[in-house]
Amino acid sequence: MKLQSAMEYLISYGWMLIILGIAIVTIFELGFFNTQGITGPVCTIQDGWSCVHYIMNTNGIVELTLQQTTGNPITVTSIACYQSTSYINKIVQVPNVKMNSGSQQNFLTQCYTSSNAIFEKNIGGQYYSGYMTVYYTDNLDGIAETTSGTIAITPSTAGSLGTLSYYIPIQLSNQQSTGISANFQQMISFNPSLSQYSQYEASNLSNIEFTSGAPAGLPGSTPMYAWLESGASTAATNTVAWVNLGSSTLGAAGSGSNTLTIYMNFMPNSAPVTSGYTGYAPQLWCASGCFQSTYGQYDNGGSVFSNYWNFAGASVPNGWQTSTAGLVDNGLTLKNSEWAQTTSTNYGINSQQIIDYYADTPYITSCGWFGFGYYTVSSGNGLTWGDDACTGWHTTFPLVTGPNAPEYSGDQVAGGIPSGNYLLSVYWGSGGKNEFYYNYIPYASDSNSLSLPTVTTGLGSIWNDGNAIIVDYLRVRSYPPNGVMPGFGFGSVG
Repeated sequence: MKLQSAMEYLISYGWMLIILGIAIVTIFELGFFNTQGITGPVCTIQDGWSCVHYIMNTNGIVELTLQQTTGNPITVTSIACYQSTSYINKIVQVPNVKMNSGSQQNFLTQCYTSSNAIFEKNIGGQYYSGYMTVYYTDNLDGIAETTSGTIAITPSTAGSLGTLSYYIPIQLSNQQSTGISANFQQMISFNPSLSQYSQYEASNLSNIEFTSGAPAGLPGSTPMYAWLESGASTAATNTVAWVNLGSSTLGAAGSGSNTLTIYMNFMPNSAPVTSGYTGYAPQLWCASGCFQSTYGQYDNGGSVFSNYWNFAGASVPNGWQTSTAGLVDNGLTLKNSEWAQTTSTNYGINSQQIIDYYADTPYITSCGWFGFGYYTVSSGNGLTWGDDACTGWHTTFPLVTGPNAPEYSGDQVAGGIPSGNYLLSVYWGSGGKNEFYYNYIPYASDSNSLSLPTVTTGLGSIWNDGNAIIVDYLRVRSYPPNGVMPGFGFGSVG
């Protein structure tokens, strides 16, 4: 009898020990006690959904490949990854991803801890176990629905998933009778001091990146080159940015393709600037407290505009010549009949382009003058801005290509522009119409019988017969449709 009781005791407790062992192994495999990694991560989701792939970054960003088999086409609008029931303000919006039944799609979302803080491997623990909710709309009946599941995973990568960002969609709209082609440079301005922007911005806006297709880090997202012309600070009330639209185009008004959505992303670091996708105008620098600590350090204008020179350093740019050595020293300084111009004939100008230059412009106190423009090498014909204390600002052609050369004045423009930093523009339009702009404001126009420049056209002749002028940059950019930049409107922060 004692032997039988002993055997029953051992069998009973043996089964208990086996069950306990299985439970412990299961817990370890799920990673609850594994600080070095897990062998069996878990991702479950209900109601016709499944996790095909999932991986987490050490900053708590999880990449999910989800498949939906609900039987209907749907549109995913947002995803939440959380441990707390008060997660509702931590839902991450996605750019309305459409999915047919049976299809798969990649998503990025940020996971939060039980205290609603961003999960990080070295702060919140190495293992993450929480819940996930997908918000979507049924495209057939328009009903908003949700599906939920669980996720348990150990972060295994650092920096390889892209970076999740807050973003603002910007819709561009062309209301002109002509469209734009690829690599158009779009001007966008905004007030960085407003609360809807400033809470996400780096102090010098070094974390702003523009993308097409989708917000940064999400499927279909393509970074776009951008250049901050002014207002590169959260304290500014107006920031002017130029964005090269890359392969994206805008059709004419009424064409059905005259709108385009791009995204202004607020990244958690300064990657857009350090990678070269977002840059600063060369003069936006300071010795301390600025992200751009030297003249032209993060100037990527050459990636944004058709042609661009910033005169950084102490050497004349390739393809340029000057009347006197030593005129370039972080800017181009011209005085006392000095001049500079391109030597190459490869910078063709046509009716789809406009030339700008930005300079510290003096007010001429004598009858000396300076000007800016471009000319046709073969004929010497050209078109310029000019300033003469005797006559005020005016247009001249042919262009004066050196000191003391003959000057022929075209239509005189009455009055002058006071000294200061200004952007001056000249456009040689079709039909012999010429346009001049002062800080983007139409200033004057005239007509002449000169033919349009050809591929044998040089550009950027700048000279001065009076006081010093200091030029920071000269650029060639796309002429907007009928002279009107496509409009833009900002959506809400996602």
